[in-house]
Amino acid sequence: MFKRRMGENKPVHLHEFLYPLFQGFDSVALNADVELCGTDQTFNALLGRQLVKTELNKEKFCVIVKLMNHPVTGEPIMSKSKGTGVFLNSDAKTMFGEIMALPDEMIEMVLKWNTTVLLDEIEGLDVKNHPRDAKIFAGEKIVEIFFGKEEALKAKEHFINTFSKSVFPEDAKLIKIGKEEMELFEMLKLCEPLKSNSELRRLISQKAVSVDEEKISDEKKIILINTEKRIRIGKLGFFKITK
Repeated sequence: MFKRRMGENKPVHLHEFLYPLFQGFDSVALNADVELCGTDQTFNALLGRQLVKTELNKEKFCVIVKLMNHPVTGEPIMSKSKGTGVFLNSDAKTMFGEIMALPDEMIEMVLKWNTTVLLDEIEGLDVKNHPRDAKIFAGEKIVEIFFGKEEALKAKEHFINTFSKSVFPEDAKLIKIGKEEMELFEMLKLCEPLKSNSELRRLISQKAVSVDEEKISDEKKIILINTEKRIRIGKLGFFKITK
């Protein structure tokens, strides 16, 4: 990386050397025996390996795996900032939905790298012509790994009822706000406290927020809580609001 840029007479800055050096010293501080990382961290991991050998007089092994990038665009599909990916702290239903939201082209890769499904079975899914069925299969298999078969089947049924049959889930989270009215944006912050303000505003502007099936694009709109309100935020967020 540095050699190519220097050969092209492009600058290499001091902080670019210091960052991998500091990260490499993490391995020394942790007395690490092994490091698991993606290919984007190869240089840093190998520098840490050298530092462990120099400072601790032992070997540190590096297990480096290929990143799951979109085969067409090359963009990473596991990105919290972009709202994509499958996260280990998700519940079963959310994880199933996250898998269904992945690009069609990624399903074979996800199954091959994250499950024990036989290659012949994966190749027989016909993802190109039946991507939805392949995603449902992948969602069930991956959720089963983390939550068990029963929860995986419930997550599958929940997804089909909610997204294919447009049924609002009756077990949506209930939030009591103690007020008779509230601005839409403030209400969304109560529903999704872990989402950033900019992400919530983006969802509103994209008309990805609805109240009682009415899409709303004005973040300052006053919502009257005279009856139970059913809120949908993005593809996966379902909430019931009462006063």
